[in-house]
Amino acid sequence: MRDCLSSPPAFLPPLHLSWHYARAAHAARFIRNQTIARQLDFLRVSRRGTAPVSVGVETIQYYASVFQHLRNLRLRRPRCLEDSVGGYLFFYPYIASLELLVGVKQPPFTAHAWLQSGDLILNDVKRAVEDYSVILRFEK
Repeated sequence: MRDCLSSPPAFLPPLHLSWHYARAAHAARFIRNQTIARQLDFLRVSRRGTAPVSVGVETIQYYASVFQHLRNLRLRRPRCLEDSVGGYLFFYPYIASLELLVGVKQPPFTAHAWLQSGDLILNDVKRAVEDYSVILRFEK
């Protein structure tokens, strides 16, 4: 994030991205108590417009940095599924190869959700997700 948001003006993301993040976070908060199947149905219905063309790694990292910066401004950090659903809604118009992944591990049994574009993890860190076995892959 420091590389992409290195100058003080960059800490104020463009207004359209801030607005888009706020709308995506609100939608994710609205459906967070639904089942995973209902949340994925919501994501399917929310897809509109044409998919973006493939973008470079620098562009993907820029959007991930903006997302993380705006997420850190929230008073309450969302749980992983709510964060990933909101992130999916945020990234959808900008990143062509977007995946929402759900993984599990044990013992003790835990589940986790995160977003990826190829090998890039967008809303988490590699060490946090590398021990999970992917059981659900929701692609664009």
